[in-house]
Amino acid sequence: MTPNTITNTTTNPHSHLTLHTKFTHSTPTLTYAFFGATNYSKELLLFLIEKDLTPKAIFSIPEEFNISYSEKKVKNSNYANLKTIADKHNIPYYEIDSCEDKKTKDYEPIIKELNLDLILVLGWYYMVPKSTRELAKYGAWGIHASLLPKYAGGAPLNWAIINGEKETGVTLFRMEDGVDDGDIIAQKAFNIEYTDTIKEVYTKATIASKEILSNVLNNIEDVYFTPQDKNKIEIYPQRGPKDGMIDWSKSAKSIYDFIRAQTLPYPCAYSKINGNTIKIINATITPHSHPTPHTNFSHPHPTPTLPTKASSNIEYGKITTINNQTVVATKDNFIQIGLISDGEKQYRFEDYARAKNLWGGIREQKVLDWLLKIYQRLFYGKKEKFNRGLPFAECFVDRWERAKSLGFGKGSSIYDSAVVLGDVKVGENTWIGPNVVLDGSGGLQIGSNCSISTGVQIYSHDSIRWALSGGKEKYEYAKTIIEDNCYIAPNVIVQKGVTIGKGSVIGANSFVNKNIPKGSKAFGTPVKIQGRIDL
Repeated sequence: MTPNTITNTTTNPHSHLTLHTKFTHSTPTLTYAFFGATNYSKELLLFLIEKDLTPKAIFSIPEEFNISYSEKKVKNSNYANLKTIADKHNIPYYEIDSCEDKKTKDYEPIIKELNLDLILVLGWYYMVPKSTRELAKYGAWGIHASLLPKYAGGAPLNWAIINGEKETGVTLFRMEDGVDDGDIIAQKAFNIEYTDTIKEVYTKATIASKEILSNVLNNIEDVYFTPQDKNKIEIYPQRGPKDGMIDWSKSAKSIYDFIRAQTLPYPCAYSKINGNTIKIINATITPHSHPTPHTNFSHPHPTPTLPTKASSNIEYGKITTINNQTVVATKDNFIQIGLISDGEKQYRFEDYARAKNLWGGIREQKVLDWLLKIYQRLFYGKKEKFNRGLPFAECFVDRWERAKSLGFGKGSSIYDSAVVLGDVKVGENTWIGPNVVLDGSGGLQIGSNCSISTGVQIYSHDSIRWALSGGKEKYEYAKTIIEDNCYIAPNVIVQKGVTIGKGSVIGANSFVNKNIPKGSKAFGTPVKIQGRIDL
């Protein structure tokens, strides 16, 4: 080993990889292109420029952009505008999007002309094609915010906090065709404290990234590459705002981790109550026997305890008050919510709960959401089966089963909204529509193969004399009969004691106050026979 050669060997305790970085001399000025689109990208870009490592070009992504896993454009909640930096330092600037003429490959002629040593990818959302990577002497390098091969893929810092990890880190690696599966160049680990939110962990990742870049880029020709064990790579999915719904049936610790992993500047974990979505900015686990005052994640209780739940009678998701504190019950404990947002303003949750009278409520919203999903599934299932939408109650009722339970003949059906009173007998294969009234108080008989349309009212009694006499006269009753094979159109009224003969048709909105011979076509108020049915 010559006097001016230093070999630095470090071992990563998590991946069991031995990483070597050998510094022999200062490398001539590095020529590289910078790919980035986040606040993390911005901090590292400014850091590199301060270190006299100015890129020959900057490639970024718009705040709203197209990506393969979404039909609509997605919004980068951690977006940073790098064009202002490019303009200030006279650096060429280009935007990439997964649409025509703006894909990475579309810029390959420009990248080739830059004659690059390296493409540096820091805070990026797209795969960098092999044909693009090969345009630089050393390929494309990226920093992934985990200790690879753990937490490859999307949102690694968020996932690490959600999973309750006590340590994570960053990895500088050479990009290949897979997801974060390239050779490792260097890693830097750091602790995740119990009270750290995503903001603090993000800052730690940025500091560790700066340290790695400072050590490696000035000595790029002497870097060693350590292949990853592909069998140990853990790929996690990207996360979006819709993934932030809190499941209050989980443990208090897991909910606490879930909240701090997604708080500002990210979209925040959320819950629904009374149809409103509330974003939860911070929270603490509150011992029921020794409650603590409201604190947020930045100034937490120094030694958190995890007591058992005060009462098994308090269901998860219930908002209650214990020792003058507003808390939410979980599977095993209570969460005291600090600040929340309704999308426009921030509030103390306790003030919000009192103003909205929310005692008892988050779980009920979950139940309502669950019932809504069931209703939607039934509604569209029935719509597909019958080729039409049905009223709310009809989605939960089998019309044929209801007819069977009423003693109607085989194959008959009746809507849930139809009203059946007294002694009603129905033959086989008869259809009785919605909002029908079948009054069998004086006896009602409907034959087989009839169609009784929407809104039809068939009576076997009347209370006219009773009403006019001030209740002195009695109700009048008489049996009403609808014989086989009849069609009664919508909104027909049939008076008590009437017989409608076999094979007759009664037109819509008719008032039937006399017998109709079989095979008749009749309509009007009062009804009149207009002709015969010729089948």
